[in-house]
Amino acid sequence: MKLASYDLKGLLLNILIYHIQFLHLEFFLTVLFDYKESKRLFWSIHHLAVDGVSWRILLEDFQNAYLQIKQGHSVKFAQKTSSFKRWSEKLSDYAKNGMFENELNFWKKIPETTEIPLDYKSENSLADVMDITVMLDQHHTDLLLKEASFL
Repeated sequence: MKLASYDLKGLLLNILIYHIQFLHLEFFLTVLFDYKESKRLFWSIHHLAVDGVSWRILLEDFQNAYLQIKQGHSVKFAQKTSSFKRWSEKLSDYAKNGMFENELNFWKKIPETTEIPLDYKSENSLADVMDITVMLDQHHTDLLLKEASFL
């Protein structure tokens, strides 16, 4: 979509509001903004589809692919890592084969009632709760919304 006379921030905000308020179970949403002399990609994936750790991996892979294309190279992704399932199977095999036996004595020596050190004693009650509110002035808000680096 061409954005010659539209406010990118306002349009993006409207898309986000629509996406959140009218959740049509679209788990994956991308929009490419062709705005003046730059392009911006809006990419949203619902948390039911991608967890926070995987999201960071996806962003890193996407950024690396983008930089390779920008430099005129063909895209080469890093070697695939083990899945959580595969990792847990290997860990289980490792434990079943007695590979942790040499560490067992170390863990048995630790008292079961070891107290975790605290910075200060507290009852952790509602009286201990405090609110901290920070407000940005217009200049810093504009910097955050308009000048913060994007992919």
